[in-house]
Amino acid sequence: MPSRDGDKIPMDVWCPLIPPADYKQVKNYLGDLHRINDAYDDWRASMRGKPFVGIRVGVILDRIRMLMIKIGVSCGQNRTLAETVQSVVAEALRQRSYSIIKKMSSDTQEEKIIKSTVYAFFKSLKFTRDIYPIEEIQRVMPKNIESDSDASGFLGRFKKSEDTKKFDKEELAEKALEKSNNVLKRLLMYLLSPDPWGTK
Repeated sequence: MPSRDGDKIPMDVWCPLIPPADYKQVKNYLGDLHRINDAYDDWRASMRGKPFVGIRVGVILDRIRMLMIKIGVSCGQNRTLAETVQSVVAEALRQRSYSIIKKMSSDTQEEKIIKSTVYAFFKSLKFTRDIYPIEEIQRVMPKNIESDSDASGFLGRFKKSEDTKKFDKEELAEKALEKSNNVLKRLLMYLLSPDPWGTK
């Protein structure tokens, strides 16, 4: 295993896919990180020729899931390492998504509902699993948009109003899906950058 200088990460084991603050979770496997790094580099290389404009939620999630699969394969028989790194990456993506969502507008009742739905979608999203995005969006939408709808507590209480009865849930779901698509594009851009967790 490569030597360490205090808490600093030696360059010979540095893997940009893992946020520096999370290296403690893989400290027992530093000598194995070069395989994950190679898998990450291969994934980024394979993404360069793929279109970015016009891609939808399912396609972006497929690309991220491909990265997760490559991580698993690169770890061979070491399932503990594979699951640890996949968990670290998924949580880093989730936290980055929250920071993006917090900047979304929530001035109107409709925007609050959409923002809450997008937050709930990313809170429950499994980056390693195949999903039907619109079904997941509909599943996490507020059950009753006239009451305390946000179970996560992200936006607090929705105000009751006559206008809430005019909302079309299918239309709201489509808008939430589009917002989720924008968030996922940002996440994909981060993953494709040289320093994914240092880029804001």
